[in-house]
Order: sequence, then structure tokens, then C-alpha cells
Amino acid sequence: IELTYQIGKVEFVDLPTHFEREKVIEGIINVTTFSGAPIPYKKVYVLEGEGSSKKLLLNLTTDISGLAKFSVAPPEHPTTEISLQASVYPVEKYQGYKTPFFTNADTRIRLLQPATPYSPVFSELKIASSKEPFKCGAEVPITIKYYIVGETTEHFSIDLIYIVLSKGLIVHHGHEKVDVKGSSDIQRGEISFTLSVAAEFAPVVQVVVYSVLPSENVIAANKNFEVEKCFKNQVMRTSDCMYSLLMYLLFPVSQLSSA
Repeated sequence: IELTYQIGKVEFVDLPTHFEREKVIEGIINVTTFSGAPIPYKKVYVLEGEGSSKKLLLNLTTDISGLAKFSVAPPEHPTTEISLQASVYPVEKYQGYKTPFFTNADTRIRLLQPATPYSPVFSELKIASSKEPFKCGAEVPITIKYYIVGETTEHFSIDLIYIVLSKGLIVHHGHEKVDVKGSSDIQRGEISFTLSVAAEFAPVVQVVVYSVLPSENVIAANKNFEVEKCFKNQVMRTSDCMYSLLMYLLFPVSQLSSA
């Protein structure tokens, strides 16, 4: 049996993982006994920083449920991270031998950075994925994204040639001309075409796209898409089958013929 002198713990709950400039950081502190029972009306403190450089931000008291709500201002520019600690001790405390203690709660909250666009080093093509298999008879849009990098020609156009294969046979093909302005920066864009899904395409179709750049470099991409299994002839809907069966039972063929 391991002997511990921990008598309680402090935890952060409902605390964001990122902060935004000029928007307060809000959270809740939970103080419980070692067994997990809430401790009401307990003094608890919020400190900022790490190690001996921590500074006291807030002096709080838990409610009847052992919870204490708080809010702190976000750090100013250019700081991109804030370290917070919730503790029942107002200053950094080192536990002595065989001394009852509460554990602290520590967290780091980082600045929410805007998502940066995908920036490849070399020119490339990408075919957008599909979350679900293609359904028979559906008109499915296929999206192709292009990224052109480092072409020195000022203005040029390229042909994006696409081919759709099923069981080794070409079932669809086409091309689209794209005008590009030459630049050392990335030139990006997308095209799309519609694929009419036939029963013969199952279980998979492969989309291949390629293009030749003014530098004579070839860029290409391919992606497989699942196609649901289906019959070539459409199966009668269940409601239609039930209606036909009901008509047969109520009006035998002989009666229908004599009518």
C-alpha cells in the first residue's frame, strides 16, 4: 500500500486551449478532497508565470459546489502564450516531508493563430477527396486544385487534362485551360468537372490529372474513389412492390382481365 499525504486537488475545468487578442480568458476552478468530494468556501488563487517568477492574479473562493469562476486578460502583443496555475497556496510552496498538501493545476494557453494556406515548395496538383462512396446514377463533382510555383514566364496558360478510369478502361475524359500569371509567389486555383456515375464503375474509379508547365515540368495527381455496388437495372421501390402485391390480393388477375 502506497502512503500519500495528498488531502486534496485543484483542477481547471471549462478552460480554452487558445486565446484571442482583446478577449478575456474565462474558466472554472474545481477544488476537491483526495476522494473527489467538492470543498465549498475554500480560498483558491490564480497565478501567472512559471517557477519562482509566478505572480498572483486573482484571489477567489469556491462556491457550495467547490467551484470558482474566473476571468483574466490575455497577454499583450507580442506574447503568444500564457501560463496559469490554480492553487490553494498564494505563493509557490514546496511540500515538506510528511506534510499534508493539495496538488496544483497548471496549464498553458496559446494564441489562436489564423490558419495558413497550403504552400507547397514545388508546383503540384491535388484531387479533393470524397467522404462517402459514389452512388449509382449520381452526378458527382470532382474538384482539382492546382499550385504553380516558380514559373518565370509572365503570362501563360496550361491545359489540365483529366481522365477517369474503371477496370482499366477510360470512362470519362476532358480538359480545361487555365490562365496563370507568372510570379515567384504561388499561383493557386481550382477547376471541377461532373462525373455521371454508372453501375459499371463499381467498385472503384480512378481519377488521373496532369499538365505540362512552360518550364516543361510535368505535374500530375491521381486518386481512387469507391463506388457503391448497384444493379444495372433499377430495383422497384419497396412502396411500389407493396402496392402491386396489394392490388394482386384484392383484384385477382382474372377479375382485372374481365374488367
